[in-house]
Amino acid sequence: MFTRFLLYGFLGWSAKVFWTAVEDNCLRRARDWRLKGQSYLWSFPLYGLIVFLFEPLHNAVRPLPWVARGLIYVAGIWTVGYAAGWTLKRAFGCCPWDYTSNRHH
Repeated sequence: MFTRFLLYGFLGWSAKVFWTAVEDNCLRRARDWRLKGQSYLWSFPLYGLIVFLFEPLHNAVRPLPWVARGLIYVAGIWTVGYAAGWTLKRAFGCCPWDYTSNRHH
């Protein structure tokens, strides 16, 4: 299980860095072909938590239709993200994914 924790953590980090690099270059028109992405150190354990939270959830909701499973997964991901952000804000005074300065947060 620890190996899968590390695997999910590293895959999540890699996907986040890849996405931010592509997003900055293609969607925000930064046109920096070095494709420099970014992520947060706090993201690693959150991606690793998938093994403990979402693998059992996957087994529990497997018989449901795909739409219901998708809604459950989205609700779960939003809940974990909100709880983690709230915890970080309470513990350290800031949350890495604070979007209050963005226009349509």
